[in-house]
Amino acid sequence: MKTKHTPGPWHRNIKPASKYNVVWAGRNTHVLAVKTEGLTEEEIEANIDLASAAPDLLAIAWKVESVLSKQKWIANASSHCPEAQLLSQARAAIMLATGSLGKEEWVRRCADRLMSFGGVKYLDDAIEVASVIYAAKTKDRCSPPWPTEAADAEIETWKD
Repeated sequence: MKTKHTPGPWHRNIKPASKYNVVWAGRNTHVLAVKTEGLTEEEIEANIDLASAAPDLLAIAWKVESVLSKQKWIANASSHCPEAQLLSQARAAIMLATGSLGKEEWVRRCADRLMSFGGVKYLDDAIEVASVIYAAKTKDRCSPPWPTEAADAEIETWKD
């Protein structure tokens, strides 16, 4: 997974966060400062702890998405199935945290799925097919569907 944010792990400064409100990556990289005005001491501490955990939380969301996708779960936020709900929530969290999946990441994930479940043997072929799917799916939309679901839909058309 390629990320645009400052690599983790991130860690908070010493307590109290109301005085030392910086989140760090490594020894000298300030990643962010947490707002403290108008907040209680408890809120400030909780906010800085949450902010410092962001890269780890994103990595967990990616792992959840990967595991459930490999098990061929279909994301559905309104499903009664906890796995379908969790997959939908993980994808929503990833989209919020990353802004969206870039084309390169989308094509790679779709190509992986085509190779795993669609019988495409060579990575170059899978990338070419995934690129065509991406172009078709983004033609009339701002953003394409999740790549594994697009790959699954394409695989279904091959069964005819």
